[in-house]
Amino acid sequence: SYISYWSALHYHGMTEQVPHTVFVATTRKKRPLAFQGHRFRYVTIKPDKFFGYRRESVGDLPVVVADPEKTLIDSLDQPRYAGGMTEVAHALAAALPDLDIPLLLDYAARMGDLSLSSRLGYLLTVLGVPATGLPVSATPILLDPHSPTQGDYDPCWRVRLNLSQAQLY
Repeated sequence: SYISYWSALHYHGMTEQVPHTVFVATTRKKRPLAFQGHRFRYVTIKPDKFFGYRRESVGDLPVVVADPEKTLIDSLDQPRYAGGMTEVAHALAAALPDLDIPLLLDYAARMGDLSLSSRLGYLLTVLGVPATGLPVSATPILLDPHSPTQGDYDPCWRVRLNLSQAQLY
């Protein structure tokens, strides 16, 4: 397993929000855990989505954490574990100068999720970064899968813009 989602966004300095739960990606189902005053929430992912992490040291403690690009991809894949789509968009914008964009695009393609690719492509385009080569969803998708269906539509990325620009950046 490796630390990802909102916890890794905070670890990598992509958000000022401090999550009260440590979010951990794993390929096996595990129950939430409380240990030494910390809550751990395990997010089960498919084995083919289990990549993009590295061993780091936090003080004297060794941890396995998603690299910045995989942190964003995991967060786009399941934004509910990263503070929501607005938080993920803010994190992407904050991290943009330091990101390896070709690696980010490669990770998105490796996930095999057209909705994720469409969301990433739209967000990068809004930020002025070309997202060439990303596959696009065949059907319209919601920018925020947990918000009501409303708003404009981006035909290039096939994204229903159910969050305003003001909410995103």
